[in-house]
Amino acid sequence: MGEIVAEHLGGHGCRLLFGHDVDSINALGRWRAYIGGEDVPTDIVVLALGVEPESRLAAEAGLRIVDGAVWTNERWRRVPWRLRCR
Repeated sequence: MGEIVAEHLGGHGCRLLFGHDVDSINALGRWRAYIGGEDVPTDIVVLALGVEPESRLAAEAGLRIVDGAVWTNERWRRVPWRLRCR
């Protein structure tokens, strides 16, 4: 999906920067972003961040893991597992 959005925005003249660290975003008169040491004047900054689940602890606790993530129901509740403390 990200490729589709990037292609669409690029087709409208938007400059897209991928894989760079954002040093700062400032609004002194006009918005500016400092990305990888470069001063980039901008009208808008969109940050899209991806994450990968760290499910090792959940697996060790006995939770069901599917495709690297904790199995949940449609209400985002983990399914059936109960912690019993004594």
